[in-house]
Amino acid sequence: KTGCDTQLLNSSVRYTSFFLSFLTNLYADELKKLNGYLNFYDVIL
Repeated sequence: KTGCDTQLLNSSVRYTSFFLSFLTNLYADELKKLNGYLNFYDVIL
């Protein structure tokens, strides 16, 4: 049973880290876009 629990824990940790890196990448992309828009507005103003 312990081996199964460890495997489950490992897979959930792997899934969580994958999800976190996915969110981070998504967030970074959005921030870059936002920065681009802000720079664009700075040029206009």
